[in-house]
Amino acid sequence: MYLSRLEIFGFKSFAHKVELKFNGGITVIVGPNGCGKTNIVDAIRWVLGEQRASILRSDKMEDVIFNGTRNRKPLGMAEVSITIENTKGILPMEYAEVTITRRIFRSGESEYFLNKVPCRLKDIIDLFADTGMGANAYSVIELKMIESLLSEKAEERRKLFEEAAGITKYKQRKKVTLRKIEDVKGDLSRINDIIREVQKNVASLERQAKKAEKYNQIFEELKSKEIELLEKEFSEFHRTLIYLEETLNRERSKKISVGDELSKGEQILEVLKNELKTIEEQVEEIHLKIETSNRELSLTEQEIVLLKERKKMLMERIEKMSQDKVNSQHLLYELNQKVNEKRLLYDANLIEKEKVGSEFSEKKKELDGISKNLDEKRIFVKNLNEALINKMNEISRKRSEIEKIKARAENLRGKVDLLNDERMAYEKEISEAEIELNTCFEKRATLLNELANAERIFNEMEILRKSLETEIEELQRKSFEIQNEYEKKISKIDFLRELVEKHVDLPEGAQFLVQNYNSNFKSVSDVIEVEPEFSLAIESALGESAGYLIVDTVEEAEKAIDVLKSQNKSKVTFICLDKIRENYASNLPVRGDGIIGWANEIVSCERKFKKVIDLLLDEFIVVKDRSSAFEALKNYGSVKCVTLEGEIFTDEGLIKGGSTNGSSQSIIGKRKQIETLEREAERLKNELNRIQNEVDKKIREIDAINLKELSDVVKNIQVSVTEVEKIINQLEYRKTKALESIANIDREKIEIEKEMSTLSEVLTSLEGEVVLLEKEKEKIEYDLSIATSEFEALEREWSLKAKYLTELNINLVSIENEEKNLESEIKRLEDEIARVSSKISEYDIEIEEVKLQIENIESNLVELNDKHKMLEEEISMLRERLKEVQSQHSEKVAEIQSLERKIREERAKYEEYISATHDIEMKINEIKLRMQNLKERAREEYQIELEYKEFENYNIAVLKEEVENLKAKLKLLGPVNLLAFNDYQEEKKRLEFLLSQREDLLESEKTLKETIEEINTTAERKFLETFEKIRENFKKTFETLFGPESEADLRLLPDEDGRIDPLESKIEIMAKPKGKRLQSIDLLSAGEKTLTAIALLFAIYLVKPSPFCVLDEVDAPLDDANIDRFINLLKVFSKDTQFIIVTHNKKTMEAADTYYGVTMEEEGVSKIVSVRFKQGVEQG
Repeated sequence: MYLSRLEIFGFKSFAHKVELKFNGGITVIVGPNGCGKTNIVDAIRWVLGEQRASILRSDKMEDVIFNGTRNRKPLGMAEVSITIENTKGILPMEYAEVTITRRIFRSGESEYFLNKVPCRLKDIIDLFADTGMGANAYSVIELKMIESLLSEKAEERRKLFEEAAGITKYKQRKKVTLRKIEDVKGDLSRINDIIREVQKNVASLERQAKKAEKYNQIFEELKSKEIELLEKEFSEFHRTLIYLEETLNRERSKKISVGDELSKGEQILEVLKNELKTIEEQVEEIHLKIETSNRELSLTEQEIVLLKERKKMLMERIEKMSQDKVNSQHLLYELNQKVNEKRLLYDANLIEKEKVGSEFSEKKKELDGISKNLDEKRIFVKNLNEALINKMNEISRKRSEIEKIKARAENLRGKVDLLNDERMAYEKEISEAEIELNTCFEKRATLLNELANAERIFNEMEILRKSLETEIEELQRKSFEIQNEYEKKISKIDFLRELVEKHVDLPEGAQFLVQNYNSNFKSVSDVIEVEPEFSLAIESALGESAGYLIVDTVEEAEKAIDVLKSQNKSKVTFICLDKIRENYASNLPVRGDGIIGWANEIVSCERKFKKVIDLLLDEFIVVKDRSSAFEALKNYGSVKCVTLEGEIFTDEGLIKGGSTNGSSQSIIGKRKQIETLEREAERLKNELNRIQNEVDKKIREIDAINLKELSDVVKNIQVSVTEVEKIINQLEYRKTKALESIANIDREKIEIEKEMSTLSEVLTSLEGEVVLLEKEKEKIEYDLSIATSEFEALEREWSLKAKYLTELNINLVSIENEEKNLESEIKRLEDEIARVSSKISEYDIEIEEVKLQIENIESNLVELNDKHKMLEEEISMLRERLKEVQSQHSEKVAEIQSLERKIREERAKYEEYISATHDIEMKINEIKLRMQNLKERAREEYQIELEYKEFENYNIAVLKEEVENLKAKLKLLGPVNLLAFNDYQEEKKRLEFLLSQREDLLESEKTLKETIEEINTTAERKFLETFEKIRENFKKTFETLFGPESEADLRLLPDEDGRIDPLESKIEIMAKPKGKRLQSIDLLSAGEKTLTAIALLFAIYLVKPSPFCVLDEVDAPLDDANIDRFINLLKVFSKDTQFIIVTHNKKTMEAADTYYGVTMEEEGVSKIVSVRFKQGVEQG
């Protein structure tokens, strides 16, 4: 089995189609640097499936396509085909000849062919797996790979061993299996999560089903007990209600008598409080004067303390400056002493500098004379060297030209035959391409018409769909806004309706009467209506009276009070219409900024309730704000003002106010609000239905548009057009390239004939010139040897003189630096003397200024002490006056307190009576409410009507406890799902299915793990067997290359835990060439590294030979002796392995069976010339 043929077209520098035929044995590829030899190696690697552009010395894969030259256009495609004779059946195919083709276009598209049948890259890689061939196998070795093979990064080294052991496919299978395990684990994780969730649901539904059955039993028992309890509670409340109504009438008469006495006492108290207020104003005025004098006295004392402290600081400052002046005088004396010492040292340094400088000048003159002679001799020697090099270069150039001319002549003769064969092939290719092109043009025209129609229909439908989607989004956004608004309205209506129906603004007793005694009773808030903007003001003005109940007569009110008493309900205030006179209010017109009007005129109600509103609101004026209220009080006297925010102001100084935030809404005006909100809600609901109908209609229109089907039609046509155009481009490219190639071939043949004639004449002339140049070179070499000896003697003398002169120069520089340092130090000391002298003068001036400041401070202290004494006398007089006024104040306060105690006692009695009546009213209302609630509950829950009955020997508490126990049992059951049993059966079936699925996944995971274990076992066994064989072969091969005393070894390195994993551990190479200790290969020379890598490569070939091996300049670092060893190995292994070697070494060339020469006659374009020994020139 061997590589029989390589065809290259458009790959890198091969612009023309090139065919290389290989036989067994050794084939050598030679040629100058940069002519394209390594491009042949890259082509072999590329066609075998190499995907890394960097390995092919490119930035991206498209760079391998011929990129043109100055005279040639770039190509649009590169193609390489390799043919392998599968005589030994190493490749897993039944064909004896296997051809692999790889093609790439500038668009980035790649194509692979196996025996001219399209295939995938994976098919190529699988074909060469574990055969020793392939892009990453050991069938292609470059010089740069020697370094990576022997470097610390042992990945490349390990790949060779794995390829030789045939475990690459096992590792790939292991990766695939591991990925499957990860997928299974992911599926297991997901199904376990689902099972846990379903198990929870099944357990929960099972509990719910049992709970539902228990719930039904308890519920029936509870219903029976509750009906019995309702009947007995209703009869108990009825007896209590009668007793409470009788008690309420007695408490009301007591309250009226105490109220009269309380009113008289409050009038006397008001007079006494006014007198007390006058006395308090006098006390406040005296306090203010005392405070002002104390403040002035405190400021005076602070100024005195501040001046004393400042005088003390100034005295300390004088003392400090005097001490600093003495210290400065001492420093001045020391500085003068130092200046005198430095000047003496400076004079001595000048004398030494003059002495050394004189000696330096004399020695420098001597050295300059020697340097001049040395430079003249150096120039003479340099000229002779240049003349010799020029002659040698000229001789080499002439000889090189002779060799080139001879090689060129050989190439030209072979090239003419090749061009004739190529021309015939291109003419045939043009004829075939024209026939195929006509067919493709007709097919493309038809497809383009179909594509235009399909795209037009698709675009129209897409625009229509987007338009409909935009309209739907807008309608849905509008619907969402309306829905939110509708829900807000409904929530507000429910809230307001609940307020109205439950009478939450009424006290407990009133609620009881309205709900349980007489539903026709209305409170003040029920009978009035007011605009929303005034509701807060009216609510504040009415206050508690908003909850008063309105009745027609006093008798009706008394009956209601009796009910409240009997039911032990809280007190309720009644307004009796028959006791209120008509036209109660007689309000005068009011005007002014911010004044809205009388409160009773803003409120609307039925005519019969108008006098009630007049009674409660006739004193109130509604104003906009606080300032408007004060203005109204000023203008209209004894009225009460209420602002729109609910603040109340009176001319008696009473003010009611505060934040309205968070306050509960008033019931006033809420019925009107409910009607308005219901109309708005109905309108919004109709609008919402209309929009939803419109959205549904547009959704149906969108569903009718099937863009995916239209898009698929367009894509299918586009794919067809692209395929046709791709074929057309390829055919046109083939035709154009063929025509160009024919024209180039014709021009080339003419040029070759002319060139061969010229080459013969030039060759004769060059051989004569070489003989003359050799004689001139020998004369120049004799003259150069004499001149070199004289130059070396002069150079030794110059070195001795230069060394002594350098020492003198260093000494002189040191003396000059010392001189500069002394000058700098003297100047610094003189500057410091001047600074210290100036500082002493400044101290004298500053001490005199501070003494003047102390005199001014003493004068100011005398004035402040006089002022302090005067203020103390004034404060003493004010305090005496304060004691007199405070005495009067105490007497008046005692009198007021005595009267207030008496009033409080009377008020306490009055409030007790009010509280008693209110409590009874509350109890009556509560009992009526409870009775009403019991009736409603009986009707709603059990559809029965409650009536008064007589019961004997019953205990409501025991009955309630039984009911509560049953309710507690129901409550303990929590929420009950009455449909839980059906849900439980469905979820249980689902759980059983999921559990079976999990068992299948677990079995699959177990099988995959067993597969990995089997792969690991097989791969480890095969690897270790192969490793030991390679190791033994490496030792023998290394000894063959380096000599009998050389040693080498391979070993597997343990990991961090000290374990050796045959499938992952790094492989270390140890080498000991003859005469050296066993060492790491990093310490070997470049030639030794190359031989070591070759030894390893051939050790692998002994275990698993590669059908062919490409070596790219691996012999470059080897010397002649090692080249001989290398060639001997090649000859031994060439019996089983075909070698293709790129080299510059003559000895390697001599060992070859076949030559291929790569030249670049045209800049940027590579050409091939082949020679097979025993047959002469074969093609050109």
